[in-house]
Amino acid sequence: MEKYRWKSQYSVLPSLPCPRCKGTVRLDKDSLSHREPQYSQSARYNEHWHYYDVDKRFTCFLVCDQRFCGEVVAVSGIVGHDVEIVNGEDGPETEYPEFYYPKSMVPAPIPFAVSRKLSDECKVDLHNAFKLIWVDSDACANRLRVFVEHLLDQLGIPRRVPKTRSTLDDRIKLFGAQNPDHLEIMQALREVGNAGSHGGKSAFDDIIECFVLAEWLIKNLVEREIDEITAIARKLSEKHGRRTVDSKEQK
Repeated sequence: MEKYRWKSQYSVLPSLPCPRCKGTVRLDKDSLSHREPQYSQSARYNEHWHYYDVDKRFTCFLVCDQRFCGEVVAVSGIVGHDVEIVNGEDGPETEYPEFYYPKSMVPAPIPFAVSRKLSDECKVDLHNAFKLIWVDSDACANRLRVFVEHLLDQLGIPRRVPKTRSTLDDRIKLFGAQNPDHLEIMQALREVGNAGSHGGKSAFDDIIECFVLAEWLIKNLVEREIDEITAIARKLSEKHGRRTVDSKEQK
């Protein structure tokens, strides 16, 4: 997952992974449109008006760069302004560059490919989380928490843990007793999800970090990439290690 692509605001609208293929959706510059309501335009005549008071919307399309695909992602959101001090001809000058705050992307770009080895429930959880990245950070965090629940189901961890309240925390601890490297990662997803579920504010950057953690869990617990690497290493050791031994024996 390329974290740098995923932000809550952009000075230039980003290129993101296509939701349909392995291509990249990029801004169709001709599609970018700004609209400012009349009440916002009228407010500019107020003596206390500031660029921060501007209430402007934008829409645009991101189009897949793969000709066979050509997926189109509809984007909408809010235009905001920042303050920058730049060096002008007569000294420092103040500029108010525009920033784009996406609030919706349909269909949703995907931070990482969803493994075919995941259960159907886990796949649904992730796709629902992808849809909510810019729409609702708290709801997105909650979907990732549910993903952990379903991932534990897929890994064979029972819903009822003896001598406990059988909460998600209890199930994670049961799994972590034999897999300590994964315990803290699952707990982090649970805690961020709990914060989102109980009215806490889930920061956008925290959500993106959670996707990094979720991808890591999938690679290590479902895709089992380490098993493939270990198998290759074992095959090479058996092949070349035997040859080394034979060579020494001949001497």
